[in-house]
Amino acid sequence: MNFNRKTYHFNYRDLEFDTGLIESLMGNIPGETDPVFLKIVEEVDRQMENVCNIRAEVRTFGDVELTGDGISLKMGDTLFKPGKIVCRQLKRSENIAITLCTAGKDISTWISQENINGDMLKAYIIDLFGSEIVDAALDMVMSDLEKELGKEALKMTNRYSPGYCGWDTAEQHKLFSLFPGNYPGIELTDTALMRPIKSVSCMTGIGPHVHFNPYTCGICDYKDCIYRDRKDRKNKVGS
Repeated sequence: MNFNRKTYHFNYRDLEFDTGLIESLMGNIPGETDPVFLKIVEEVDRQMENVCNIRAEVRTFGDVELTGDGISLKMGDTLFKPGKIVCRQLKRSENIAITLCTAGKDISTWISQENINGDMLKAYIIDLFGSEIVDAALDMVMSDLEKELGKEALKMTNRYSPGYCGWDTAEQHKLFSLFPGNYPGIELTDTALMRPIKSVSCMTGIGPHVHFNPYTCGICDYKDCIYRDRKDRKNKVGS
């Protein structure tokens, strides 16, 4: 592979963010949202450009070995236990890409301030924006990674994060140990929560024979997953 570390810094407008997604996540049909709600969405959209500090870092690792128990993989001296679902999807990987991405700390500050001001609705809408912004930024990072890999006839799997598919969030600590310098500036609490809160981490498999699943919820049997309905709503907006 031609790189083992790459950093990104996006502006909010780089994301070409679709505010119709926020309307959908609020349970509305885009274009039919209550004018009061829509006014707040439009206001947050205008202000968000000056609030975001979107950063990401990708590091790639070789020396990948899936262990015989079907729930673990080793990268050098680091042993991860993402579980059988994730390991099954990564089993043909020759390299692993790990990504950290954040929308920045100022979004959290803004949410807190609106709650203090008593505007719970606006705080909620800002919170939705923050979650979708970091997800959209990660989509851009993955798209760029896919293009880079395509130059070498390599493919990539879906991305998998601690907390998904039964992967213990405590393994965030192992993951972050592989990021000396930590360009995005994300910190972990003792309980493995990320700060800023609008941040994500993920692992992606790389190789000539790996497979990308267009609908990953189909591989997971966890019926109470909080992300399942959210993903359905996003897909409807994009269709």
